Amino acid sequence: MKKILFLISLFIAGTLAANLPGEKTASPVSGTLNAPAMTISLTGSVLDKETGESLAGARIQIIETGDEIFTDILGNFTIAAPASGAYTLKVSYISYQEQELTCKPEKNVEERVISLLPL
Repeated sequence: MKKILFLISLFIAGTLAANLPGEKTASPVSGTLNAPAMTISLTGSVLDKETGESLAGARIQIIETGDEIFTDILGNFTIAAPASGAYTLKVSYISYQEQELTCKPEKNVEERVISLLPL
């Protein structure tokens, strides 16, 4: 019984270790290693343009990658964005005008304050 539990533990540990984020993985077709995509950390906050109040739960999407995140209770967010080339941020919140911003990273950490207008 101990041998079976040990083998199951080894299998689970191997499976978890093989799927760690940011690790290089072998391509199933060619067997070559795929390097992880280069990203920067995009941080910021979403505010009401008229009152300056934070908007908790605002949705931030990166159109090119399909990644999305929601602001925290203070209206702040952090998301990984492409490190090269331009990308488009789509910011939306209930009862506010949606906004699209074209961004081009200039450093490893970008910070944005995004203000939305109520409808």
